[in-house]
Amino acid sequence: MHLLFWHKDKTIFGLTERDLRHHALLIVMLLVALWIFGLVSYSRTLQFATGVGASILYVVWGAIHHKLDGDLYFKNMIEYIFIALLSIVIMGGIFL
Repeated sequence: MHLLFWHKDKTIFGLTERDLRHHALLIVMLLVALWIFGLVSYSRTLQFATGVGASILYVVWGAIHHKLDGDLYFKNMIEYIFIALLSIVIMGGIFL
């Protein structure tokens, strides 16, 4: 049990309560994007645009999350940008 709750300021898996709130917000944002994705299922272009918007929100969320945590570094942002670009390339191959 000490692996899950290993520090008084940390909660499950070493995340703080603030981290859990941040990640819950990310999940909500991605679920809303998925819902919009379903609403515009009649248009592949709008689905692609929704995916691009979600990717941009993901990068912005990452920047804000790491800024608030005090560990906003170039390396962190490059990872977020590469994941977003990879998802855009995959969606482009599917929808365009």
